[in-house]
Amino acid sequence: MPTARQLEQRAERVDRLHDSLPPTPEADAAPKPPRVSRSLAIAKRGLTTGFDTINMLTATITDVLEEEITTNQANVVVNAIGKVLKVVELQFMYGKPKSADGRGDRDLVLTQQVAG
Repeated sequence: MPTARQLEQRAERVDRLHDSLPPTPEADAAPKPPRVSRSLAIAKRGLTTGFDTINMLTATITDVLEEEITTNQANVVVNAIGKVLKVVELQFMYGKPKSADGRGDRDLVLTQQVAG
């Protein structure tokens, strides 16, 4: 069984060893501010074009790889974009033109207004 003096000497050696080690990068680094995911920033601006949608999907993939969002959150994004694209397809196929000349955007009427 070590004596009290031996335990003190061991503690001193451990302290000297600890002091001789270089500091870890985490100890020197300032705390990082919380990051907003790329896909969230794009979503806040809104998706109005095909390029916006592509950027959103690309940002979602990047966020998953960088562990900024979970795979479940990415799944929600991808499913929602799929549903939006389906509505766009239905508008193109079955929508009625807004203008009288048949050009421009199309509206897809999903329900009839009730006269009241």
